[in-house]
Amino acid sequence: MDRPPRGWLSDGMRLSDLAPPDGDPDRLLASPRCRLIKDQTKVRVGLVDAAGIGPTYVKRYNAFSWRVRLGSFFVRSPALRALAGSRMLAQAGFRAAVPVAALEYRRWWLVEKSFFLTAEVTGAVPADQFWWAVRAQSPPLRRAFVASIARLFAELHRAGIYHGDLKDANVLVRREGNDIACYLLDLEHVRRRRRVASRRRVKNLVQLHRTLGRLASVRENLLFLRAYLGEEGRNRRVRRAWWRRVCAAARRKDLRHALRGAL
Repeated sequence: MDRPPRGWLSDGMRLSDLAPPDGDPDRLLASPRCRLIKDQTKVRVGLVDAAGIGPTYVKRYNAFSWRVRLGSFFVRSPALRALAGSRMLAQAGFRAAVPVAALEYRRWWLVEKSFFLTAEVTGAVPADQFWWAVRAQSPPLRRAFVASIARLFAELHRAGIYHGDLKDANVLVRREGNDIACYLLDLEHVRRRRRVASRRRVKNLVQLHRTLGRLASVRENLLFLRAYLGEEGRNRRVRRAWWRRVCAAARRKDLRHALRGAL
C-alpha cells in the first residue's frame, strides 16, 4: 500500500509548486536545469534552480537493499533525520545550509525513498577546495583556516554533538569579512549525546586527517591539534600523544580499506 509523502515543508511552500504537477522531487533531479553533483547507490545529489526558491540542493536517499528497507520500519528516514540534525545544530549555534523540505515516501510502511532539500550556501566551497585555494596565499590565512576548522570540531564535541562522517567534503567554508565560517553537511549523521567519548573524538579527527589532514604538513596538523585541544594543547607532549593516536588509527583504517579492496 502506497502512502502519501510524509515530512516537512518550509512555510508557504506546496509540493505542487516545488515540483509540478505532482510534487515528486525526483522531477527536480530529472530536470534539464539540474546539475548532478553525486550519483551513487546510496544517494543522488543535484543542484537545481527551484521555482520560487532559487539554487537548491536536492539529496535523494535510496532504499538500496532489503536490509535498509526493513530497517526503515523502525526508524525515521535519512531525510527526516537530516532535518532533525539541522534543527539540533541551529539550536546549539552551529551553521548549516537552510532546510527547504524533508520528505519520505513509504510503501507498506517501508521507506522507498526520501529527500532533503536545502538552500545553496552562496560562495561556500568544500573545505578541501578552500584549502587548495589558500595554500598559495599568506601563511596567516592558512593558519586562520586551520584554527577555524579546529574550533568547529572542538565546539561540536564540547556541546556533546557527534557527526558520524566529519570529513572535509562535509564541511563547507566561506570567508565572511575577516572570519572563516564553516557550514556542516550530511546532517543525517548528527547525534547529540551527554558527552562525546574520547573514542568518538578520535574517530572524527581520523575522518578529517584521512582527507584534509593529508593535504597539510605535520606542523599544520599539530597546529590544528593545539587549537582543538585548547588549554590542554599548549603542552607539546600532549599534542604529540594525540597526533600519534590519530595517525595510528588512520593507518588501521587505511589497512582495513586496502584489505577490503583486495578481497
